[in-house]
Amino acid sequence: MKNLLFLMIGAIFVCSRAGAAESQMTKIVSRMIGPQIPPGSFAAKPKTLYLAGEKYARVEEQPDSEHGIHGLMITNEPDSWIINLADKTGRHIVDPGPTFVVHSPIFWIPKSKGQPDPDKEFKDLEFGKEVQFFHDHGARELETREVDGKNCKATSLKSGSQEVTLLLDSSTGKPYQIDIMKDGKLDFSVRYLSHETNLPFQRSLFEPPDGVRMTEASATKADSPGLTGRYNDLMAWVAQDNDNSQQFTRDLRDARSARDVALALKTSARRQRKTTDELIRVIEVHPELRNAPQLGLDSEGLGMWKQAHPDAKARLQSLPAEVLGISEQMHRFNSALGANGGTEAANVLRKYRDDPEVVRASKELSEVLAENRRKLLEVFR
Repeated sequence: MKNLLFLMIGAIFVCSRAGAAESQMTKIVSRMIGPQIPPGSFAAKPKTLYLAGEKYARVEEQPDSEHGIHGLMITNEPDSWIINLADKTGRHIVDPGPTFVVHSPIFWIPKSKGQPDPDKEFKDLEFGKEVQFFHDHGARELETREVDGKNCKATSLKSGSQEVTLLLDSSTGKPYQIDIMKDGKLDFSVRYLSHETNLPFQRSLFEPPDGVRMTEASATKADSPGLTGRYNDLMAWVAQDNDNSQQFTRDLRDARSARDVALALKTSARRQRKTTDELIRVIEVHPELRNAPQLGLDSEGLGMWKQAHPDAKARLQSLPAEVLGISEQMHRFNSALGANGGTEAANVLRKYRDDPEVVRASKELSEVLAENRRKLLEVFR
């Protein structure tokens, strides 16, 4: 099981119709808070979003020093740039059209094909369009709430086991917080640190900065910039690996006994062995993937690989743009999964860690992961 680390979702999704007004801009600074998001972690750091009409968007993330990432995402339809300011590299993606619109969902993220999408009713809940979304969907008004000393008007929408509440600052009418509840429990909240509208348009914000080494990548119209072509088999493997990670987290979160936890660990061990073998087969088809150890190794394994390869940085930079894009999408998925359930799953595992059956299952999973790491270090040579 690879590390589940949170990276603030700032992805920009493209679809629908064309058109943009350049005369005004919206600037939103927000962060995520909740029981699964440790204060001071990267998950708790704010992100800054600029929007202008339906053509322009800019997402500025805080540095993620652990992974050497400082994300900046810019869309100026039909062009998008995904940039890592830490190493001054980026990818340029051209939306193939025929129609263009920038979308910035608040918490919805794309799901792999065939995967359930419990958040689909909130796909169109976007930054800058919060009030309109709740109005258009007939949200019910709640009693005024006090949130950290701020009086807020509250409106709520429910879909299945999920309830989303918009809290507006009573004095300004601007969004102050959005609460996402699942099964009657708070999953996480989006806190607005600022929400400014009608700002003068600044074209330079929607152009890539100088000094960034860009590579080209292709895109499809599938709710997000997607990378296709010769690596479809790798993308299929990533989708399966993502599903496995999500299932393992869900199994642990739903566990109600030591036996349930042990079963989740044993099942994960079987899945991990199978997906590692499948990744090795993909690498055999694409030998250049030997330079992409981040696809399968955890942090410890990746450190071992870098130590064994003095030219590690050059090898990573030699990867095709498509592979870099797939790898980053995988990283973002696991990071988001870590924020939305990873901590709770870890707490369940910690609760039963001394149970003999759980100890045996944990040992089995650890042995599988160690064997997988050994096999992958041989492949990523």
